[in-house]
Amino acid sequence: MADHSDVSATDYKDKMEHNRYGRSSHSRRRTLKIILLSMALAVTALVLLVVSIYSIVKISALNESNRNLQTDLEQSQRELDGLKPQLEKANQEMAELIKGRFPNLEELVFNKVLRVNNRHVKNVVFNIIKQANQQQYKYLLVVENNTPVKIQPAFRVLLFDEYGVHVATDEVKDMNELNPGESRDYASDIEFFFDTTPKHFYIDDFTEKSDGG
Repeated sequence: MADHSDVSATDYKDKMEHNRYGRSSHSRRRTLKIILLSMALAVTALVLLVVSIYSIVKISALNESNRNLQTDLEQSQRELDGLKPQLEKANQEMAELIKGRFPNLEELVFNKVLRVNNRHVKNVVFNIIKQANQQQYKYLLVVENNTPVKIQPAFRVLLFDEYGVHVATDEVKDMNELNPGESRDYASDIEFFFDTTPKHFYIDDFTEKSDGG
C-alpha cells in the first residue's frame, strides 16, 4: 500500500509540473505574438508617419512652386498688357506706311465678300481650306460686263504680306466672251512663292473688249 501511494503522489506531481509547463509555454507564445503584433503596428505607424511627413513636405513644395508660377504668370500678363498699346500703335503705323507706299492695296479678310469695283471685277471672297495639316488658299471672284459691248475677262489676283511684300499671283484670261449685262464667277487656288500669310490684296483687271467676231 505504501508503494502505491508513493507512485500516485509522484504521478500527480509530474502531471502538475507538466500542466504548469504547458501553461507557461502557451503563455510565452501568446506573449511572443503580442510582441510581434506590437512591433508590426509600430513599424506600420512609423511608415505612415514618414509617408505623411513626406506628403506634407511635397505638397508644401508644390504649393510654393505653384505660387511662384502664378506670380510669374501675373507679371508676364502685366508686361503683355503694357505692350499691347505699343503693338497696336506699331501695327497702325505699319498699315499707314503700307497704305502710303501701296495705295491700291486692300485689307484681305477671309470668308467675307470684299467689294472691289475695279472696272469689271465686282467682288471677291477669299477662303482657307485645311487639308492634311496644310492650308490651301482659294478665292471666288465675280466679273460683270457693265459695258454695251462683249468682253473677254482677264485679271490678276495679287496677294501681299503684312509688310507689303508680293507673295502670290493668280492670273486668268478667259477667251469666252461675256455679253453686256452678264456676270461670271471665277474660282481658283492660289500658289504662294514661299510660306507666309497674306494680309493685303490687289486685283489687276486688264479685260479687253471683244472684236465681236
